[in-house]
Amino acid sequence: MVKLKNVPALRFPDFNGDWVEVVLNEFSDIKTGPFGSSLHQEDYVLEGTPIVTVEHLSDFGLVHSNLPRVTDKDKLRLKSYTLLENDIVFSRVGSVDRNSLIKETEAGWLFSGRLLRIRIINKELIDAAFLSNIFQSDYTKYRIRSVAVGQTMASLNTQILKNFNVLVSPNIAEQQKIAAFLTAVDDKIQQLSKKKALLEQFKKGVMQQIFSQQIRFKPDRPSDGDDQGNEYPEWEEKKLGDVVKFYKGSPLSKSDINPSGARLCIHYGELFTTYKEVINSINLRTNVSGFLSKAGDILMPTSDVTPIGLATASAILVDNVVLGGDINVLRPIDIEPIFLSYVLNFEKKQIIQLVSGTTVKHIYSKDLKGVQLVIPSNVQEQTKIASFLSAIDDKINHVTRQIAHTRQYKKGLLQQMFV
Repeated sequence: MVKLKNVPALRFPDFNGDWVEVVLNEFSDIKTGPFGSSLHQEDYVLEGTPIVTVEHLSDFGLVHSNLPRVTDKDKLRLKSYTLLENDIVFSRVGSVDRNSLIKETEAGWLFSGRLLRIRIINKELIDAAFLSNIFQSDYTKYRIRSVAVGQTMASLNTQILKNFNVLVSPNIAEQQKIAAFLTAVDDKIQQLSKKKALLEQFKKGVMQQIFSQQIRFKPDRPSDGDDQGNEYPEWEEKKLGDVVKFYKGSPLSKSDINPSGARLCIHYGELFTTYKEVINSINLRTNVSGFLSKAGDILMPTSDVTPIGLATASAILVDNVVLGGDINVLRPIDIEPIFLSYVLNFEKKQIIQLVSGTTVKHIYSKDLKGVQLVIPSNVQEQTKIASFLSAIDDKINHVTRQIAHTRQYKKGLLQQMFV
């Protein structure tokens, strides 16, 4: 029995035989985007034909937000840079392994000078969606990075891509079947991403209605409400300093993080990247002693390079966690902690006004004390609001995990379905 070479580990049962090596120049046309002199930022308009830039590339298609646009006159002038369905666009500088397949709805858009466009001209040899998935595999991304030129910043050019080789099935039907299967996985990821976006939009809208008191919760028992027994008491205005005591975390550098450390810990940077309104579990450990959390504490970063990052609050529900420096610790006196974290995140604009500093931004507890909050006077109403918003976040987190799982599933498929 002859052992086949160059075959993927995972293959549809209808197909056999070796895969073959082909060079991109054999079946595609490769073009660089317009030079800077042909397209300037001042040419952009609010309404017009979208231009794809590096920021819009992703493994799951183009990102459609914040697209620059040009007039019909400029579109005609730049018509040679028009994209067609099934074109593949590559980043030309920087993250040179970033690329996306152009869909039917994106045909007619233009591509910028920071991109390279690959267009299949021999469709009997290569299926565009199949080739696009090859470019999404970690191995091919590594190879793309390895052939890039430039000492300070990686760069691709048409000649490099023309000479780039890939291993493909010589059977176009096999290519199309692989592409269709992986496209179905991408569609699942897109559906989950849309669901997450809708949930986040719903959360934002309902928070606006709750904290403006357009929506009010009712008591479960008449005795919990007002004198008539059918409503909670009116909300009241308080300063943040009236409902919490302020503390500060203790020094904790990244070098102090130890996976086998004796204590749980939170580094202030995680408040931007990892944690949201509620902290139920802790990711890091350390052997360093320091300021310890009390379940119900509100954590806010004290410094960041952007003001928006400082208007971030998280309620930690775990005792005895070492809290790092650059963390303001707000310990509630007579207010539901999770409710407070939602209120503070809702009041971002008010908090941002308190930020000081030039290169590095800071926010101090003495300034936070004066933040004005309009809150329910009844803790039970606070708890109901916190539970309602937490339930939405639970759904968002569930979808987020589904997206991560599906992405990992596709990553595994790419490793096994290509050579």
